[in-house]
Amino acid sequence: MENYRSTCIKCGKPIPLGANFCQYCSAAQSFEARSTVTMPLEPLDCPYNETMRPNLVSSTGLFFKNLTNTSKCLGRADYWWSMVGIGLISLFIGVFGLFAIGQQPDWTQLTNYSPATWAALVPPVLLLVLLAFGLITAEIRRLHDSGHSGKISLLNLLIPFGGILLAVILCEPSRQRQNPYTP
Repeated sequence: MENYRSTCIKCGKPIPLGANFCQYCSAAQSFEARSTVTMPLEPLDCPYNETMRPNLVSSTGLFFKNLTNTSKCLGRADYWWSMVGIGLISLFIGVFGLFAIGQQPDWTQLTNYSPATWAALVPPVLLLVLLAFGLITAEIRRLHDSGHSGKISLLNLLIPFGGILLAVILCEPSRQRQNPYTP
């Protein structure tokens, strides 16, 4: 149910619905005035998440659903849950890759790899590249949700310790009001 305001019967300023007195002019409000004249409140800066209840599975699925989309917003809980999910997937891929490399007698020589080893290594490497691209787009969507430009994601490359500053910005809450990136 949406929050509504009514207007004061004396000064006409907006007051909370059901208020007995006006907070501006202290005029007593009649029952009819409190229940009939309403106007919607402006939207509040409330947490935004695309999934109803962010968790590991739903947020990671949302990450893959919007893998190449940078025009949407990504809420704070969805972002961090998806980072946990992608971290677990990357860990699994890394262990698989180490297992495939470790089967070779001399794993430092790339020319000694058999075709089966190369066939086992190429798909995980391609998947990791795809995940890295998705991480960049998710970061841009998260920055949009907090009211920042996606160009801030370049802090990692341009400023020493920019990753720490970027992590602080990614932890900011959603900003709904006066945000040029929300629809």
